[in-house]
Amino acid sequence: MTAVELWVVGGTGEETEAIVSALRHGGLPVHHQWIADGTTLSSVQIHTPPEIIVLLTQGTPLLPAPILKLSHGEIGSVLILGIEEPLDKTWALGVLRQGVRDLVPRHDLERLKIVIHRELQDLRQRRSNDILEGRVHEAEQRWMTALENTQDAVAFVQDGMHLEANALYLELFGYSREDIEGLPLLDLIVSADSLRLRTALRDFQRSGPDAGNLDLAVQCMRFDQTPFPATLTLTRTVIDGELSLKIRVTPANAPTLVVPVAVVAALPVAAAPPVKAPPVAVAPSPVRQTSPLPDSTALPLSDTITLPDRRADAMPDRKVLTQRLETLLANPRQQSGGIILICIFLDSFSELRRTLGIGITDWVVKEIGHLIQTLKSPQDLVSEFGDQVFMLLCHPAVSATAESLAERILAAVRNHRSTYAPKLAGLTCSIGIAQAETATAAQDLLNSAYFTAQELHDRGGNRYEQYRLPGHDNLSDSDRHIRQLIQKALAEDRFRLVYQPIVSLQGDSRENYAVMLRLLNERDEELTPDVFMEQAIANGQMTPIDRWVIRHAIAELATQNQNGGKMNFFIIVSEPSLRDSSLLLWIVDCLRETKARGGWITFQLREAYARDHMDEAKILLEAMKKLRCNTALDHFGALPNPEILLKNLPLDFVKLEPSLIQGLSKSQEKQKAIRAINEFTKSYGVKTIAVSVEDANSLAILWTLGVGYTQGYFLHGPSESISY
Repeated sequence: MTAVELWVVGGTGEETEAIVSALRHGGLPVHHQWIADGTTLSSVQIHTPPEIIVLLTQGTPLLPAPILKLSHGEIGSVLILGIEEPLDKTWALGVLRQGVRDLVPRHDLERLKIVIHRELQDLRQRRSNDILEGRVHEAEQRWMTALENTQDAVAFVQDGMHLEANALYLELFGYSREDIEGLPLLDLIVSADSLRLRTALRDFQRSGPDAGNLDLAVQCMRFDQTPFPATLTLTRTVIDGELSLKIRVTPANAPTLVVPVAVVAALPVAAAPPVKAPPVAVAPSPVRQTSPLPDSTALPLSDTITLPDRRADAMPDRKVLTQRLETLLANPRQQSGGIILICIFLDSFSELRRTLGIGITDWVVKEIGHLIQTLKSPQDLVSEFGDQVFMLLCHPAVSATAESLAERILAAVRNHRSTYAPKLAGLTCSIGIAQAETATAAQDLLNSAYFTAQELHDRGGNRYEQYRLPGHDNLSDSDRHIRQLIQKALAEDRFRLVYQPIVSLQGDSRENYAVMLRLLNERDEELTPDVFMEQAIANGQMTPIDRWVIRHAIAELATQNQNGGKMNFFIIVSEPSLRDSSLLLWIVDCLRETKARGGWITFQLREAYARDHMDEAKILLEAMKKLRCNTALDHFGALPNPEILLKNLPLDFVKLEPSLIQGLSKSQEKQKAIRAINEFTKSYGVKTIAVSVEDANSLAILWTLGVGYTQGYFLHGPSESISY
């Protein structure tokens, strides 16, 4: 068995050795690390991320935010608490809601051993499943890339209907991708040949798997009703377990075109000229559209494309940067002028890999690395530290210079247009800045910059922030006060729900309300989310806050509807809750306890969170639909390629990006954008909601554009009473 990577946090060294000894005697190899204080995790040198974290506690403490981040983030460590008895049940429920997997008496080593064995097996199984799902998705991406880059016009047909077609096929027949999906194959054949093709298809499908290919000369019909002679080559295949046909269309008497395929490394570095490939013979087509550069391993052998050498113009690796950082920190004379480390953390990386594939994403990341190189000073050093992380070592440097550089990097990444993915737009990054102090260790500086960037990424990204090393308090008095108010509100029910109507513009008689949260201060004054939400996110408190909102909203909804109401509540789910695999079962318990129905609730995700965590969003929303809940995305239309979300997620509503509504009456461009979004979403059976509507002119325009619902202060502000 592979050794478990174990962290024991808190307690004593003797307790740690006792736990490790019990596990080893139970047949489990252990690599362990003892950390005396979980709040100082940023100063810990992480060689290998932990699989299991055992946190030894006394009393009912707040769980350290760095530990929660490890269990909630990409590492996904399993967090187990060793507790002192007797158990405080209220505190225990709270920590379980924060993601703790189990609570075990500190000195019950046998039970702890059983729990660790169970959780380790579950963790490794989940990771294995993730790997398999990733491979399946990668195989699908390679298949699609190969289909798009083949030299022939190819489509796949199942039960006589088109499933998929490549760009050459679409160009040949003059159809769009949306139009071809579900279109009968016989619609592309002149009527005189339809019966002959139908008979041939029936006989070919009955002929068995060893029948080989079938070539059939027919008259095809373009979208504009122009006929042309062609040969259809039929090949049996299986898609999603169903017998299907691959159709290759070769127009008769068409000349062969020779098209040079080039890879242009559009990097602002003189030493990196474009690299061109030799000409490739391409099957006949009126015009061949360019597509993003595929992973070379995904191409059929007939497509030969020469990629730039990955070793050419390569940037230094993490070892080089770490050694230089250690040298600078070890020599006080070389520290003159200041040492600053900047961590650049690419946002939406998993979404990039999902939509572009591994190969193209690697090249996009390489472009970003070269982009950063053009912005740095000659004496600075930039290194690629991981799939989505760059480290930039600045020396000599001061804070103002580093912040100016961070702003330029943010803007450059946002405005970057990739050579390999021309349609890609709106890339963002999160930047953490750490400044060396006296007697700073290299690993301290690396951890500080990295954790700062990662925290910004978890809070939505596209920003930078300075980190001060231990010994400096990052929190202002007001921020610390807000965190205390949040903790008190969770413990003593000092939150309040308010409700804002969502009014139908198209005659829906149901009463829809957006559920919003307020925090009470010491004087029972209500604080709005813009005052406290940032600190809640930074302190890892969003999951318990979400659960407080969901529980109280469902209870109120059940009361209203059981008394004859006909209401639907829109309830927001934050990014941490989206990643919380236990949320769904918890919601089921809430519905059962209150005798509420799923059809009374619409659960709402932010578009950016759904993109960053597409797999989790799909699993959660599909499960919500099984509970008969409605689903929604907010801030819709702020990012490119929204069709990805509509195709992959089961949605009922989208709330439009608020900036589209601001100044609507004076902007024809915004009106055109909203009309296009509305028509597009309707084709998927999804209804639109305009938010932040503040004036009568905007309301009238939204009605004429066909928007389904509206929400804003013009109609009604948030209120504790549910009446409109």
